[in-house]
Amino acid sequence: MGKITAQSIFVFIAVLLINSHLFPSQPVHEDILGKADLLLDMMEYESAIVNYLKVLSQDPQQRDVRKKISYAYYQLGKVDDALNYIREELTLFPDNGDAYDFLTCILYKLKRLQEMNDFLESLDFPVRLTEENPHIGDLACFILGMHFKESRRYNRAEAYFRNAIEKGHDPVKCYVQLIDIDLIQGKLDPAVTPVGYGLRKILSEAFEECGPQPEFYFIYGLRYFEKAKSNVTSFVPLFRSFIRFFEIASELKPNFKDAFYNLACISYNFNDPKKASEYFRKVIEIDPEDAEVKFYLNCCQRKLDPSLDKKLLSEQCPQWIDLSRDFIDNPDREYEYKYHNDIEFVFENINHLALEYIKVGKFQEGLKRFRNGLKINPDSPGIHFNMGLVYSWLDDFEEAEKHTLLALREKGFIGRVPDSRKREILRKTKANKQKTITVPLAEWTFYVALKEGNYFLDAYNTLGTLYFEREEFEKAILAFQKVIEIYQGDAMGHYNLGCAYWAIDDWENAEKEWKDAIKYEGEMKRMEKRGQISRDQLDVSLIVFYRPVAFRAHKSLGRLYLEQNLKEKALLEFERALKLEPEDPEPYYEIGKIYEDKSEYEEKYFRKAVSYYERYLYLGGEKEAEVKERLKALKKIF
Repeated sequence: MGKITAQSIFVFIAVLLINSHLFPSQPVHEDILGKADLLLDMMEYESAIVNYLKVLSQDPQQRDVRKKISYAYYQLGKVDDALNYIREELTLFPDNGDAYDFLTCILYKLKRLQEMNDFLESLDFPVRLTEENPHIGDLACFILGMHFKESRRYNRAEAYFRNAIEKGHDPVKCYVQLIDIDLIQGKLDPAVTPVGYGLRKILSEAFEECGPQPEFYFIYGLRYFEKAKSNVTSFVPLFRSFIRFFEIASELKPNFKDAFYNLACISYNFNDPKKASEYFRKVIEIDPEDAEVKFYLNCCQRKLDPSLDKKLLSEQCPQWIDLSRDFIDNPDREYEYKYHNDIEFVFENINHLALEYIKVGKFQEGLKRFRNGLKINPDSPGIHFNMGLVYSWLDDFEEAEKHTLLALREKGFIGRVPDSRKREILRKTKANKQKTITVPLAEWTFYVALKEGNYFLDAYNTLGTLYFEREEFEKAILAFQKVIEIYQGDAMGHYNLGCAYWAIDDWENAEKEWKDAIKYEGEMKRMEKRGQISRDQLDVSLIVFYRPVAFRAHKSLGRLYLEQNLKEKALLEFERALKLEPEDPEPYYEIGKIYEDKSEYEEKYFRKAVSYYERYLYLGGEKEAEVKERLKALKKIF
C-alpha cells in the first residue's frame, strides 16, 4: 500500500527576501540603515553589523548606530567588541541615556559593578556611572540602585532609585525597593497594622504616587511574618496581619505567584496541608513547570493520607518551607530591546528567512530562525507546525511530535478549511465561549490535544503521519479522524485514514476512505474553480501541497483489489491513477503484471504487458532488473 511519509509532503514556500525593494527610495545610508535595523530586529546580528558599518562608512556621525552594533556584538557573545562600540557611542554622544542603560546591563552581567568606574577607566571610557551624571538612563539607575542595596550602601541605593523614578522607570518596582530598604533598617512601626496609616513618609508617598499596589502589601506581609517569628507574645495578632497582607496582594494581582506561594508555605508550616494544597495548586496554574512546588503539593497530599507512615513522611518532606521574596530580590534587570519595525512585519520576515534556508536544504539554519520567531511569539501555531515538519524530515520524532502538538495549543486557531466551514467553527466557538488553554505544558499530550486543541487541520494530519511511521496505528487513526471531524471534505485526511485502516487489515474501511478521498478531492477542485476557498486560511508559511490525493487513492485501491484477487477492478483503478499522473512508473508495473497474467489467453495482452513494462523502464522505475527479466521471458514465449 502507499506509505505515508513526511517526505511525501511537497512544500510550497512563499519567500520574502530582504532586498532593497523592501525600502522606499531614500539616501543611500538611510536605505542601508533601514535594512540593518530590520536585520537587527530579526536577530540576524552578523548581517546587521555588516550593514551598520556601511552606514558609518558613509556617515560617521550617525547617532545610535554604534550602540546598535554594540548590542549585536553582545548578542553574539563578543563582549569586548560590544564594549568598544558602546564606548565610541558615548564618546560621540555623551547624552545618550539608552547607551548608558545598555552599558550598565553589560557590567551587571559581567559582575563588574563593584569595580565599575575603575573598570571603565581601564577601558578608557569617557564617562562615569555616578548619580551626579545627568545623562544616565532610568534602567541604569535602577540597576545601580539594586547594586548598592545588595552591597548594603543604602543611602546611595536610595539616591539611584529616586533618580530612576524621576527618569520614568517603573515606579512600583522602585518604591518596592525603597520600602524594603526602610524595612531592612527597621524604620517602620511594626505595631501599626492598617498599611498606609501612621507609617513613614516613604510608604505614604508610594501609595500617593502608585495607589494600593499588591507589591506593597506583599512586602508588609513578609515583614510582619518575620516579626511574628521573633515575637511569641504578639504572634496571634501578627499572624492575622501577615496572612491578610498576602491575601490582599493576591486579590489585587490574581497571578501574583510569590503571594500565593507564601500563603501556601504559611499553611504548610502551620500544619494546614489542605489549605496549603489549594494555594500550591494556584501556583502551579500560574507556573506549570515549577517542579519544587509540585513536590511540596505532593507532600501536602501525602500528609492528608492517613494510611501513610508518618515517620517516612517526615524524612521525605520538609518540616518548614521558607517564604519567598524572589520578586523583591531578583527584579527584572534586562535591557529592553526596542524594535525599529512593526513586530508583525519582523515576525513574518523571520519566518520567510527560515523558509528560504529550508528551500535549499539548510534545515538547521531554518530551525534557528524559527526559534528566533518563537522569541517574538512563543505560541505561534504556524512556527510550531513548520518546526514539526522540518524535524519530521530530519527523522527526529520527539521534536516533531512536540512542536506539532504545540501548534494545537492556541485556542480558536483555524487552519486550512473553506470559508463556509470556518464560519461554522467560529459560531461554535463563540457559543461555547472557549477559554484560554490552562493545561500545563507537561500535561499537553496527544490525547489532551484531541480534546482541548484548536482547529489546525494540517497539524493533526502531520501527527497522524508521524504515528503511522512509528506504527502507532491507533493514534494515527484518531489523528486522521480528528482531521475529518474538523472538515469532512478534507481529501488527504480520508486518504491517510484509509492507509491507517489498511495497516491494521481493515480493508472495508480502507476502501471506503480511499473512495471518499477521490470524491472529496473532486468536490474541492470544483469549489476552487468557483472561488469558494480563501487563500489566507492557513496562517503559516509552510503551505503543504500533496500529489493529487485521488492519484494515490486510486493506486491504493488497485493494491487492495489485487490482494482480493479482483484483477479487473485493480486494473481499472491503476488506469485511473495514470490519467492523473501519467509520469509515475508504479502503475505501469502493476498493469504490466496484470496483462502478463492474462497473456496466456490472448496475444493482445502480451503486447500490452510488453508496452507497459517498457514504459516503466523508460520512466526509471526502481524494479529495473526484475522487469527486464519479465520482458525477456515474455518475448521467449511469443
